[in-house]
Amino acid sequence: MLDQLDEMERSALAGLAEARDEAALEAWRVRDLGRSSDLMKVFAELAGLSKAERPAVGQAANRLRTSLEAAMAERLREVRQRSLERSLA
Repeated sequence: MLDQLDEMERSALAGLAEARDEAALEAWRVRDLGRSSDLMKVFAELAGLSKAERPAVGQAANRLRTSLEAAMAERLREVRQRSLERSLA
């Protein structure tokens, strides 16, 4: 499961880097952080894990979610800044 989280992170960050406008960022958010995203499925599957696995996977999933949310906020700031610069030019 931890390997899956690593792959989700790589995939999500690659998709985030490709987002060029707010609409693309919103689509990324829905796909990678939304209710039916792979990451949210990990949270739903926590109950089925052994007691030994659950804390490690839960903490890793929480760290990933927090990291992706922060990366998205930063990317949104960059996209808005570029948009503002284009409109002022």
